[in-house]
Amino acid sequence: MEQDIMRLIGRDHIAKAVGATPDDFSAKLEALYSLGFPLPKTADRSEWSVLELLDWITERQELAVQFVSYLAQYIEDGAST
Repeated sequence: MEQDIMRLIGRDHIAKAVGATPDDFSAKLEALYSLGFPLPKTADRSEWSVLELLDWITERQELAVQFVSYLAQYIEDGAST
């Protein structure tokens, strides 16, 4: 299991996972990096750490849940005033 977590995933597979072409994914990398997207792990910059990607996604999910919870509370509070 530990070896699976330490695996690398290539640009084409990431692009497929997000429903983009490899070229579209590459074009969006600078924007993703500005949001904390992990840097590639290989010299040719074509593979990323699966573990780092999972950590990045989890952080985004936690922020999204927190934001949605706040908005729901805001709407509920506004409806009662």
